[in-house]
Amino acid sequence: CPDGPGGEVAEIADGGGYKIEHSFFYFILFIIQISGFNATHIAPFTQNVFKHKMIVMKNLGVNMAIKIYIDQGHNPQSPNAGAEGNGYIEQDITYEIGIRLSELLRQNGNFDVRVSRPTPETSLGTTNASSLRIRVDEANAFGADYFISLHANASTSSLVSGSEVLVYTEPSVASELGEDILLWLNRITGLRNRGIVERPGLYVLRKTKMPAVLVEMGFISNPSDAALMNNSPELFAEGIYNGILQYTGLL
Repeated sequence: CPDGPGGEVAEIADGGGYKIEHSFFYFILFIIQISGFNATHIAPFTQNVFKHKMIVMKNLGVNMAIKIYIDQGHNPQSPNAGAEGNGYIEQDITYEIGIRLSELLRQNGNFDVRVSRPTPETSLGTTNASSLRIRVDEANAFGADYFISLHANASTSSLVSGSEVLVYTEPSVASELGEDILLWLNRITGLRNRGIVERPGLYVLRKTKMPAVLVEMGFISNPSDAALMNNSPELFAEGIYNGILQYTGLL
């Protein structure tokens, strides 16, 4: 389960429409660029500027991919190793699902994708804190539109099951994206939708300059959840993929 050092607030509640004039759209992008803030700092209506980025840019005759940073939670070993349960290891599960998700997004053609761990052996940082910082710094430098962090949950009870999404706050861009991801995870994997959870203390949700979601795909402490995540990673990749498509208006 993720945790990390302190930081500034990364996003605020937002909402509204996306029908804007061409010049005003570029004005918004200019303000975002010079401010260095997440779009959600600028004004309430900017949620749908990003939600419908592909649609708006195509209307302007500009072919611009939606940038997705996929963070496969944890390292292959300490520091920042993940949870273990039922004979499975969290970082192996998140790696495999992240790679499959990245392949689906790249095949779509509307996305530019980066992953935090391009190989199973990739290890980021020398401490827990530096491991989280590197992931966030990479996403910010990439100029990602959305940050998707993949994790497996854990409980002291082996009976607890299902998927949930952690966000900095709700309502927000991130929480709406998370709702679509959870909808499709439930449809494709059959796991219970446990809903959106506010976790403003998490470093990767505070320090990213774009809407960020942390997807707890299932419980590694639950035998059925754990086996499903390990043996059928394509189901989780497809569920998250469809959620992203629905949120961005591409489904």
